Amino acid sequence: MWGLGSIFYSVLIGILILLILLLTISSKNKKILKYEIIVFIPLIIFSSFYFFNREFQLEIKSYLSPNKEHTVFYDNEKLKIELPDKSVWLFKTPTDVYHSKYSVKYCKKYFEYNLKKLRKDKKISNYTYNNKESCYIVTIKPKIIFKINFIENLDTRRFSITEVDVDKNR
Repeated sequence: MWGLGSIFYSVLIGILILLILLLTISSKNKKILKYEIIVFIPLIIFSSFYFFNREFQLEIKSYLSPNKEHTVFYDNEKLKIELPDKSVWLFKTPTDVYHSKYSVKYCKKYFEYNLKKLRKDKKISNYTYNNKESCYIVTIKPKIIFKINFIENLDTRRFSITEVDVDKNR
């Protein structure tokens, strides 16, 4: 998938290759040249995979910096919602969109279990699953609601969490 970000990465990798060529040409010692090649070639290959292969990038992020929880802020309080293991935050629009290593079915079961636990601990007042929109609608207080949407289009491992302002919807 190519976008504007790929232009930056293409230029960055081009500069890296030029740097390697300059170091190779300028080095007079053949042993140093051998070590430069041993270090820089795998570095270029890894960075190429990371920047140009979206699946590889998400896999690396899910191991190195996974998101463990999402925080919903309301009335000077906060509610922490546990996310499935190895979830990666993708971007924020009015919604926070995450990528999970697991399928939507697993994520639904995971959130079902955690929402039951939150309701039992009286941190949320209620939650329901809406089949039509494929989302959980969670109520914290009468006017504080958020949704956990399961995005079942091209990549079935995405979900989003949206904070809904009930007063604006009426």
